[in-house]
Amino acid sequence: MRIIIVEDETTAVRQLETLLQAADPGIEILARLESVHETVRWITTHPAPDLAFFDIQLADDTSFSIFEQCDVSFPVVFVTAYDDYLLQAFEYNSIHYLLKPITTEKVSQALQKVRQLERHFTAGGLH
Repeated sequence: MRIIIVEDETTAVRQLETLLQAADPGIEILARLESVHETVRWITTHPAPDLAFFDIQLADDTSFSIFEQCDVSFPVVFVTAYDDYLLQAFEYNSIHYLLKPITTEKVSQALQKVRQLERHFTAGGLH
């Protein structure tokens, strides 16, 4: 699974990378992005990843503004310390919402959800 991480705290990026690798050693992290601006630029110049993990509070804005500035065509797991944004997150491509601190188990559950949805849609689950 090819993933991007959008998080402005270096420690949180490292922790998420460690948890992702523990949950699935086959994960490939395509990019580590720190801001809305950097993320929009990356999304508009690269093929879509299979999944993204977005922190909500970034230095230059909330990650919701990424959706307003470009086409986000891939599923997103929001990772945040705040539950205030839960409902808003599901207005976008959110498939999961993880509250910090996160664990390998929580990351595994999010990855499993992505795989289940992928199987459903590739098996012709929508009619």
